[in-house]
Amino acid sequence: MKLSNYILNTMFAAMLLIPASLTAQNKTFENLAKKENVEYVYIPQSMLKSMDGMQFNGSINLSQAVNKLKSVEVLACLDPVTIEMIIPALKEDADKMETLSKVIDEGDSVEIYAVRNGERFSELYIINVTRSDADKHELSAIYITGDFSADDLKNL
Repeated sequence: MKLSNYILNTMFAAMLLIPASLTAQNKTFENLAKKENVEYVYIPQSMLKSMDGMQFNGSINLSQAVNKLKSVEVLACLDPVTIEMIIPALKEDADKMETLSKVIDEGDSVEIYAVRNGERFSELYIINVTRSDADKHELSAIYITGDFSADDLKNL
């Protein structure tokens, strides 16, 4: 249950922070989702469209973001052994993209990758790994595809 709450929170954060449009499902995510201790969520455009007009905390309106989304994929894991097995597959996908940002601090990391089409992006890939101590490891990865600008990402 704890992992389910974690992935739902991660998914919600992704939708709030990353307005973009998406297309096909990521095969790497689908394959990794078959591993034990891994949670995977795929949200199609039809589900995202049903959120149009919703407000969160009274002030955050997702209309602009939701109208640009086709799908959101989130992968999450809390098991340290599984996380170490998953990271190479995620990095293999990320290596095909441009690095937009990479922050590493005391074992924690957030990496953001993208594929550009001119001034616009066609894919956005976020990998977040937390290794705060021997007992607490968290991995969340978010995959977004579509046709969106840097300004689109700032609109929330």
